[in-house]
Amino acid sequence: MNIGEKLIQNLISGPLTGASPFTAEFPESGWNAQIDLEHRDIVGSIIRELNLERTGDRPDELTTQAWAESIAARASGLLERFAFLEYDSTQDEALLRSDVPSQKQNHLSYYELRLKGTSKAVLRRYQFERGSKFPREQVSFALTHEVLQKLIDDITS
Repeated sequence: MNIGEKLIQNLISGPLTGASPFTAEFPESGWNAQIDLEHRDIVGSIIRELNLERTGDRPDELTTQAWAESIAARASGLLERFAFLEYDSTQDEALLRSDVPSQKQNHLSYYELRLKGTSKAVLRRYQFERGSKFPREQVSFALTHEVLQKLIDDITS
């Protein structure tokens, strides 16, 4: 059983109402997950933030940039696909964003995935108004459990 399947089993085995942080540890797989949930039910969840942390050994050949490129190449199922934007070698961080943001009227929304080294991934969604002088704001996003499972497996593979 992969990490995504295990996480979804844990997620739906608890109470299925209300906002709450959700944490799951998978020492045998070498990953921990923390999800800031606004709501969850039997079909999916409304998520504020998804954090995945590698607790086990990383493959010797894996670099942060290579991890980012592989996620961008294989992750699918979200509203938009990821595009690898940049790698900061001094901080050992990589940034992926939606390749084409979703647009509703004058608002643009996009996913942002930050990789911190080869051990941490943080997924958030942002929205901003085109032409506005106000900065972007973090917004919650809905994912079915099937999409969440695939996304987690795409990131942790």
